[in-house]
Amino acid sequence: AIACGFFSSSHFSKCFKIIHGTTPQQCRLTVPAWVGPGLG
Repeated sequence: AIACGFFSSSHFSKCFKIIHGTTPQQCRLTVPAWVGPGLG
């Protein structure tokens, strides 16, 4: 999160949920493991 310009991981999570409608953790649980970076 910090490497992407966010001040904290909690701030990143809040912004992620606003944009995507789900938390980063829930997204990781639902996206297939074979989907690599930049493909999903």
